[in-house]
Amino acid sequence: MRIKPISAATMSRQRKATVRYWARIAHNRDALLGLAAIAQQQGQDETAQHYYRKLLVLDPRDPVALSAMMTYAPDAGNSEAA
Repeated sequence: MRIKPISAATMSRQRKATVRYWARIAHNRDALLGLAAIAQQQGQDETAQHYYRKLLVLDPRDPVALSAMMTYAPDAGNSEAA
């Protein structure tokens, strides 16, 4: 049995359907983390930040969301002292 490769269009439709599904579960930590990760992988930083902010509303001390948001901070990666 041969497995056919999945077309880019099919993958895009599947990704959109997955995002719509998880968006319905707006207060689910795993869903929000997944949506943020997908957005980051697609270079949609503003969208990723939106989901990380939603996580921080649910839990202001969420370690993953805090860490991710630090990567978007203006001084992120700058280790020089002022």
